[in-house]
Amino acid sequence: MNDVAFFREHTRRQARIRLPAVGEFAAEFRSLGDHDASRRVVLVWNCRSPALPNGLMKIPMLKYADEEIRDDDTTVMTILHGLMAARIGKPERAAWDTPVIEGRVLQ
Repeated sequence: MNDVAFFREHTRRQARIRLPAVGEFAAEFRSLGDHDASRRVVLVWNCRSPALPNGLMKIPMLKYADEEIRDDDTTVMTILHGLMAARIGKPERAAWDTPVIEGRVLQ
């Protein structure tokens, strides 16, 4: 199932993880050096940005050799947040991990 169809069918989902299509991100994966092709995955975020094709951001990633990544929003969004935070140099902390008491965000 392609990404557009996936998010059309699963309207509550914000993100997914999937295997890359044949040849998808081939240059990007090659740039990561020698690795087992079975470690390749694509994170897809339905960020609904008009600047992106179909509003989807796709990020190629190598998982650890023995790593299993659950395909659910909590897991995938945590990974995406960590990648984005690392890219801009901020500590990893997901919005849903931020404690809120009586409407106040605790730091």
